[in-house]
Amino acid sequence: MSESSSGSGKSGGIWGLILTVFTALSQLWRAIPQENRDKLIATIVEGFDTLLRRFFRRYHESEAKPG
Repeated sequence: MSESSSGSGKSGGIWGLILTVFTALSQLWRAIPQENRDKLIATIVEGFDTLLRRFFRRYHESEAKPG
């Protein structure tokens, strides 16, 4: 196994990259004011709610059609 694929290299390999990305995202998230985080979460949840409702409605409509 090479150093980059085993995760034992100087840079930490893929696990080091994943940790760096999550750390950066965590720092970014903490920098956002709580009120804006709440709005962002609500917007994301609303978007998924709309998306899933449309998906299941179309799925059930296609299941109900004969043929």
